[in-house]
Amino acid sequence: MKKISILQLVLIFIITFIVYSNVIDGKFLFDDEHFILRNVYITDWKYIKNIFFSNVTSGAGLKDNFYRPLSTFMWLVINKIFGLNNKVFHIANILCHITNTIIIYLIIFKMFNIKTISIFASLFFSLHPVNTEAVCYISGLADPLSFIFVLLCIYLYILLREKNDVIKIFIFVASNILAILSKERSVVLPALLIITEIYFSIKEKTTFLYLLKRKTYLITTYIISSLLSILWFISRITIFNFQNTFNFFKLPNVYSQNLSVRIFTFLNAFKEYLKLIVKPYPLYIERTIPVFLNFFNSQVILGFSLIIGFMILSIVKLKKYPEIFFAFSWFLICLLPTSGIIPINSLFMEHWLYFSMFGICVFVSLLLKNYSWLKIFIFFILIIFGILTYKQTLIWLEPYTFFRHILKYNPNSVAANNNFAMAAAEKGELETAIFHYKKAISLDDTFPQPHHNLARIYILIGEINNAIEEYNKALKIDPDFIYSHLDLFNIYTQLKQKDKADFHKIKIEQISKKIYE
Repeated sequence: MKKISILQLVLIFIITFIVYSNVIDGKFLFDDEHFILRNVYITDWKYIKNIFFSNVTSGAGLKDNFYRPLSTFMWLVINKIFGLNNKVFHIANILCHITNTIIIYLIIFKMFNIKTISIFASLFFSLHPVNTEAVCYISGLADPLSFIFVLLCIYLYILLREKNDVIKIFIFVASNILAILSKERSVVLPALLIITEIYFSIKEKTTFLYLLKRKTYLITTYIISSLLSILWFISRITIFNFQNTFNFFKLPNVYSQNLSVRIFTFLNAFKEYLKLIVKPYPLYIERTIPVFLNFFNSQVILGFSLIIGFMILSIVKLKKYPEIFFAFSWFLICLLPTSGIIPINSLFMEHWLYFSMFGICVFVSLLLKNYSWLKIFIFFILIIFGILTYKQTLIWLEPYTFFRHILKYNPNSVAANNNFAMAAAEKGELETAIFHYKKAISLDDTFPQPHHNLARIYILIGEINNAIEEYNKALKIDPDFIYSHLDLFNIYTQLKQKDKADFHKIKIEQISKKIYE
């Protein structure tokens, strides 16, 4: 059995760090305001209990239905040691990404036992531009962090196939728990373990009966992982179902109310994900795709045909090329949590590919194994990917450039309009800010933030009555939006309208008590 190359691992670290080095200077962007800057839970160790028993933006006084306590705990640790230093937060994301790349190298080496394939495949993951959203976005820590533990579980499983080891079992259990606490997508781990076993069983010409008789520790991993996923699901529909629903949309719509519509839309999304892997340009957050109401559309049929085609190919070539089965199954399984089976907060996101990209790496490995001349081609592809990723990181440096880039491709994004308006206001472009706040409101008037932010612009230009009107609109949408209460309290205090000031003071105290106790 060949040994891994330490030099190659060092090379992976250096190359990945250099390619992502630009973003280290990047400012806090987008949801970083709620996840980090305004999150009191990351300011003191006394909030650890709150972190593990509340939704992810609860510390900022907001409501959501996401449960990712380990990411918030990591931010607490970073903040307590280094303060709100954006450089350190970015470095943490980059180091997680590098760790994933190294574990992928180790797994690929176990699968193919060829060093050159391992480094090419792992760098394919590391440098692919589609991963920039997961790595450059500070609040996106959950993806690379949780994937570390998922990959570690897979690697430990492979090691346990070689030799029973109780210590590895304990590490496996700990990694599985940490993966689930990092991000919901990790609950697919039991399915990933099954396809891993199928792959190695075919390669080694063993049977499941052999597994039952000789590899008792492996059975333990299935049982533990399945129980943890079931426990997660039960807890999410009970104590950690913060909004008493699995529907992440604020208002009912044709997509959220119809499973068939969500499946048809995902079939098209599957095709778009494959396109994005082949042509990772342009890349931008707040990406959107059409909603499809029926199956009989060329885009839906094409997506369905691709899935069926890959499925048939995987089965037909299972014994000769189990890598195809593994790659396709991994890719699809990791996308299922965001397929629309449960209506979540978006239809299509680049960072949803982060887990699935490992399946693509396995497929690339198979091509390299069977067609050695492809190494030269992949080498140049990696150079192109590295350059594109390096350039893409520049977009994440500061808010004005970042949100202007999004609006270039998605001018009707509510979040992008609202946040670009904030960036424009900071630059003193108040008319531009007012325009984009009003546009955000006209596109979807179900969020308090655009009204609140527009009110602050009116304060700056001395239009107090307009400001009060916008603050009240924000509170009509979300009566517990504490920031509007705070500003109205200050306004009415200055205007010496004691009754109104006292009203908002009481509301502030009630909301604060609900959030922080």
